[in-house]
Amino acid sequence: MADNLNYNESRKQYAFATVKEDAWHHKGQIVANKMTSKEAIIAANLDYEVFKANLYTGDGLRIETHFANIRKDTNDILGVVGKNYSILQNTECFEFFDNVIGEGQAVFETAGALGKGEIIFITAKLEGVLKIIGDNSPIENYICFMSSHNSTYPVTAFFTGIRVVCNNTLNAAMNKCINKITIRHTLNAKSKFDQAAKVMGLNTEYTNTLQEALNHLSSIPISDRRAKELISRSLMSHDELKALVTDNNVDFSIRKNNMIKEIYHYYMTADNIDPIRGNAYGLYNGITGFYQNQKSFKDDDKKMLSIIDGYAYNHQNRMFSLLQKE
Repeated sequence: MADNLNYNESRKQYAFATVKEDAWHHKGQIVANKMTSKEAIIAANLDYEVFKANLYTGDGLRIETHFANIRKDTNDILGVVGKNYSILQNTECFEFFDNVIGEGQAVFETAGALGKGEIIFITAKLEGVLKIIGDNSPIENYICFMSSHNSTYPVTAFFTGIRVVCNNTLNAAMNKCINKITIRHTLNAKSKFDQAAKVMGLNTEYTNTLQEALNHLSSIPISDRRAKELISRSLMSHDELKALVTDNNVDFSIRKNNMIKEIYHYYMTADNIDPIRGNAYGLYNGITGFYQNQKSFKDDDKKMLSIIDGYAYNHQNRMFSLLQKE
């Protein structure tokens, strides 16, 4: 992600801001104090607008089904979208935060844009931490937001915890409350923002439920052998699970077999897992830590999207579900 940060040529700054800590690869602006939504937009160079423009064929015929999303200040084409796509301006995304948390209440940790500005991301720190039995590393409480101006994925808002020691992203698959909301870029997207804000405003309920669930996992002993079995099972396809039921034997591909070995090795050797290894909570952290700290991705953009809403996210959720049944 760091190498694809948008660079604002007119301001000679990267489209990224962070509070107090060093910016990625020394790119972006370091802000001394917490930022309000209006301050974060300016500091991260996200104060640009996007508009839809007609598309034409080479012989001048208008294409009725698609439009080009264009960044107003640079005239860069951010993407081609369908006729039903509705633009959500960056300012509207920050307003969503204010509606969830209350204007002026959020501590914006990071904000930025990728590529030509087609993808934006925001992270705000909420009050309180989660304390898990047997783990001396508190889990901070964050709400994150991502949106795209090129229709690559919907508006995504989710709660997450970041372990102070190892910066492992925790996206727990909670059944009793919603920790992630996605909204498609359609005409009624803004109205859905209000509904989503009300749901995500139940942050205290989510935090309490998550802490209860993770403490439950910390009480479940997991042997080394069982850990490897659960890692294998969490990576199984539907056909592999079916084969396991019928003949209790599954032949994994070389690629998947290597993946199992890599995750198991990380779980067994990572220093940050030492205090919690041997229980279900430790194994769950082994999965999240593997994708955050060790797994190789094509680039940082792919890594971020995989952890937030892709393969890594789904794998973490499958493991969480399996561990709840132990």
